[in-house]
Order: sequence, then C-alpha cells, then structure tokens
Amino acid sequence: MIWLLAAAALATCPSGSDDVSQLVGYAESAFRDLDAPTFLDATDRVAEGVSCLTEPLSLELLHRLHRLQGLRAFVDGDERRAAGAFASARAVRPDLPLPAELVPGGHPLTTLYQLQGPAAGGSRAWPVPAEGELFVDGSRSLDLPSLRPSVVQLQRGDGAVEMSGYVWPDMPPLPYAVKRSGRRVRKGMLVVSGLSLASSAGLWLASRRFHTQYFEEEEDLERLDRLRLGANTATYGVVGAGTLGLTFGVVGLVGRRR
Repeated sequence: MIWLLAAAALATCPSGSDDVSQLVGYAESAFRDLDAPTFLDATDRVAEGVSCLTEPLSLELLHRLHRLQGLRAFVDGDERRAAGAFASARAVRPDLPLPAELVPGGHPLTTLYQLQGPAAGGSRAWPVPAEGELFVDGSRSLDLPSLRPSVVQLQRGDGAVEMSGYVWPDMPPLPYAVKRSGRRVRKGMLVVSGLSLASSAGLWLASRRFHTQYFEEEEDLERLDRLRLGANTATYGVVGAGTLGLTFGVVGLVGRRR
C-alpha cells in the first residue's frame, strides 16, 4: 500500500527525471520480488511518467527504461517486443549488462538480452517539428529505429522538454505541430515556368513565320493578321507567367537553403 501511494504521487504530471527514476526502481524491485501485480502496475506508471517529462533523460536512465520495457514484454509473453526493447537498451549503453541482482544467471532473459544487436533494423523518419528539436534516445535526430522502441522528446530552444513518449515501432508520431514546407510547390513552379518559357519560344517562332508569310507570300492578309496577333498575345502571356514562376521558384529555393 505504501508503494502504491508513493508511485501515485510520483506519476502525476509534470514529472522530472528523478521521479521517473524512482518509478523504474519500484518496478525493478517488484520484478526481483516476483510480485507480478505490483510490477505490472509500476510499469504502467512508468509509461505515464515518461509522457509527463519536462526535462531530458540521462543515457543510464534511458537504458533502464528500455530494459524495464523488455522485462514487461517478457512477462506479457511477447518475446519479440522484449527483444526489441533489449536491443534499444544495448544501443543506448552497450557496456551495461543485464544485472545479476535483477535477473539471475542462466535465466532465459539473460540469453535473450545478450543476443540483441544494438544496430539491428533500419529507421523511419518523423516530420520536422514547427518549433524545437526532436531527440531520440538522447540524440538529436528525426530518424527513429524501425524495429525497436525509443524514447522521443521534443525539446525547446531553452532545453526544456515540451513533449515526451516511449514509442514502439507500430506507434504514430507524437502529436506535435509539424513544420510546413513549400519545397515541393517551389520545385513545381520551376518546372511549370520552364515549360512555359519553352512554349513561348515555340509561339515566337510561329509568329515569325506568320510575319514572313505576311510580307513574302500571297496570302489572305486578314487571316494572317489574326494569326499573328493571337501568337504574339499568347507569347507575351506565357513569357510573363514563366518569368514570374521562375523568379518565385528560385527565390523560394534560395530562401529555404538559408
């Protein structure tokens, strides 16, 4: 009962890294004592604490979080998720083994932990946040592991954590505001403007042909005047549109690179 009251007090939002560390400690103690109900409740409260974090986590605490999630997955009978969490724990701190005081030697968990490659699997990219930067397991990055979980935190410019979560590969991105990008639109403007300029060249050549016929051939002068006027008008319109599109496209790309 005392443990439950303490854990409930620690799991309130917002929470700091010390709060999460204590919750992880409670869960590890319950696992050592083979107290399954308390262990399950404690790991649920750890997840709540992570989502309420207002400050970054140390690599050691990140390692313990992944290790704890591996233990929870193993208790739930999901060896695949356990292996993924252990791989993340080893990726953060490859020098730390599974403690003997937590898992006795010869236990299947020890073997499962040792078999995991920290760099296994590919990555998946998350959108660029409108403000702040993403940190994945303590490192600034937009790429998350595609086969194992990670702790993702959105940090503001002053280093404070605005959003945090323990993210499994099958989970969507955190609900942060995404930076809008006009790169695709600007590239499209460049393509359209290029085509417009090419079309204008063709129309200009057609206008020149009508001009030659007007003076050198016996043609219906009224018909040639109409064709020449139409070609010139189209040429001016296309050149103007193409020039504007090219200008805005170049300015947009230069501004993005800055």
